[in-house]
Amino acid sequence: MLKKIWNKFNKCMMRYVDQSDYRYAKRQSEIGNKHGQFLLARMYETGNDAVKQDRVSAYVLYYIADQKGVKEAKHCLECLKPKLLPEEWQEAKTIIREKLCADKPNKDELIERKHDE
Repeated sequence: MLKKIWNKFNKCMMRYVDQSDYRYAKRQSEIGNKHGQFLLARMYETGNDAVKQDRVSAYVLYYIADQKGVKEAKHCLECLKPKLLPEEWQEAKTIIREKLCADKPNKDELIERKHDE
């Protein structure tokens, strides 16, 4: 199912991603599927009638997917960061810091370094 949804993206058919595609990607993301997280990030980044654009959530999910080894996620992080408003960037950093890096020392440095690589 994820492959079917992904094919819609690859064919520039984002407008055809519907609520059922969104719900499926969201479920996969919630159970920790790295490809589901990446796909959900793409949906949030682009947005359409079925999925409201949310660049903060997109950035956070790309970050998670990148940490899990999805190669395309790093490129998407690099492309999305300049598009974020300063307050969106701060919110994304806060979410990553508090929810994803809570147990890591130097978490602010880790987030900045990951972005700057």
